[in-house]
Amino acid sequence: MKKSVPVNVIVHYPTTEKGWRELRHRVACVHADATLNSISKLKCSDWQKLKLLKAIIDDAKAQIEKVKNNGNEIRYVRYRDRRRTM
Repeated sequence: MKKSVPVNVIVHYPTTEKGWRELRHRVACVHADATLNSISKLKCSDWQKLKLLKAIIDDAKAQIEKVKNNGNEIRYVRYRDRRRTM
């Protein structure tokens, strides 16, 4: 198998809370599209695909509730801040 050439990517992280919210929203949309695309490619009946999608949604809602009930909040740390703590 042919080895691929490494690609250097420069990422400019958001600097404001509004920017982080927008990034989280966009990442969630891409993740949802990828999940739907993967499910649609499965070789099973439509009702099985719907059942799987419902299970994924229910699991995500349960995880959100668990985080809310524990009083924990998912925090996104800016890259510079994260580098200092490593």
